Order: sequence, then structure tokens, then C-alpha cells
Amino acid sequence: MTVYFSSFSEFLNMGGHGPYVWSCYVITMIVLFLLILFTKSERKNVIEKLTHQSIRQERLTNRQRQQLK
Repeated sequence: MTVYFSSFSEFLNMGGHGPYVWSCYVITMIVLFLLILFTKSERKNVIEKLTHQSIRQERLTNRQRQQLK
């Protein structure tokens, strides 16, 4: 295994490209984190909508049954 950097600070600097490289990593992590949060939020909203839709459908079915009696 070849070590490309002689120190940790050289690793962080990456031959002068460090700010670009690390900012890309940070931006990517932020976007992934926001994507996870958005997905969880949308999942919760869909479950709530389906639950309400199921309740409404059940009420409608019950009303129709009562009207037929």
C-alpha cells in the first residue's frame, strides 16, 4: 500500500486542492442528509393521507350500508 501524503495536514490540503475537494464532500453530505429528511417527511405525509383516505372510505361504505337498510 502506497502512502501519498507524508502528514495529515498534507492530506487535508491535497496539493492545494483541499478546499475544493473537502467542500464537495461537505456539500454532498448535506444534500444526502436533506434527501433523507425529505424522504422521511414525505413518507410520513403519504401514510397520513392514506390513513385519512381509508377512514373516509370506511365512513362512506358505512353510510351506504345504512341507506340500504
